[in-house]
Amino acid sequence: MNAVVRAEAHLYAHGVRVHVDLGIATTQDIPPAPSRTAATHAPPFTTQVQWRSR
Repeated sequence: MNAVVRAEAHLYAHGVRVHVDLGIATTQDIPPAPSRTAATHAPPFTTQVQWRSR
């Protein structure tokens, strides 16, 4: 990382525009979550358990 920063500073001193992208997503890159509609709750999921008899 230090070498990248030094190279960027060197190129900038010579008037070369530099952009370093590390590929790490920022908050601007993440789309907002869809808005939720009215709170209608689904009934709880229930399963029937079959007991084995011997």
